[in-house]
Amino acid sequence: MNLETANLWFPKYARQEPNDFVIDVSQSDFEMQTSLFDQSNVVHRQLTPGIFQGRVLCAMVGRVSIFMEFSSQAIEKQFSTPQDLFSFCLVLNDTKQFVTNGKLKSKDMLCVTPPGGETTIVAPPDAITLAFAVDRDALLASLVLEPQLADWLMGLGRNGVLIRSVNLVQTLRDRMFAALEIALGTRDPERRAVIDDIALTGIASALTLEWLKINGLSTVDRARGFQRFERARTMLINDSGLMDRVRAGLTRELGSQRSLEKAFSDFAFLGPMAYLRVVRLHNARHKLLDPERADESIGDIAAEESFWDWSRFTSYYRKQFGELPSQTRQRAFEGKAPPARRSLTSGVV
Repeated sequence: MNLETANLWFPKYARQEPNDFVIDVSQSDFEMQTSLFDQSNVVHRQLTPGIFQGRVLCAMVGRVSIFMEFSSQAIEKQFSTPQDLFSFCLVLNDTKQFVTNGKLKSKDMLCVTPPGGETTIVAPPDAITLAFAVDRDALLASLVLEPQLADWLMGLGRNGVLIRSVNLVQTLRDRMFAALEIALGTRDPERRAVIDDIALTGIASALTLEWLKINGLSTVDRARGFQRFERARTMLINDSGLMDRVRAGLTRELGSQRSLEKAFSDFAFLGPMAYLRVVRLHNARHKLLDPERADESIGDIAAEESFWDWSRFTSYYRKQFGELPSQTRQRAFEGKAPPARRSLTSGVV
């Protein structure tokens, strides 16, 4: 799916001059799109190779912020939710292999991440998501939120939960999309406050109605082995020689090589070596785009990420990002590098 086709999913509205509550940016550069997000609590990686196209549309109406995002490539996101927010995420289009905390996620599932929680998603190519962040205290104080449901939400574990419900997802999708459409067409602060009230009440009432149906919510069991995968991923990223020791049978810290290969295939859709190469390529790209490192040679930066063969590094880099390392560096010199990071999501995938 190209960006032109993806735009058909987004609200149609007359774009106005930039303002303080609406952000609508289309990008042909993965780093430019991710630069919109506060990197203190979000890590993005482009998993599939090729030229990137994407769009982020956000309306921050008050206690509720609503987001739509499209990415043409498969993207991994690891994010933590601030202590004062709940984060919710829906998938809008039919996609395969959309994974949230190790579980395949379909269009009839709602991802909920509590305040201070952490979530890892792997979105396949061409995924379109609708997400919303809600002020914790405002949601819990809502008059239409069932008290037992409020307690349940605050009792969610670190990785949150996937709720399976066609009706709940459809209701929230319709309400949030409508609120987003209306918000995009107004600059009146008083009207935005009304939209904020309606969106907040809509979220609380939809959750409460679903809760009252069965005196609870239908949730998806946690993925077996996902925590072990997360631990292995962290250890491999922090110790570049660990995979070599695993392959040589010199350590059992991560289990057998076969079990490690299966874990990465199940949860990241890449083998561990391919995944680590993606991580190293992203690290090199960040350094190439850093104006403070403009005087350093590309070869030295590549070597920092254990790419010792220049031609191989160039080949990997061009395949992954659709441009040569020198072209990335040139954009940095020309002032076309990603702008300063800003807090756009505050914990929304």
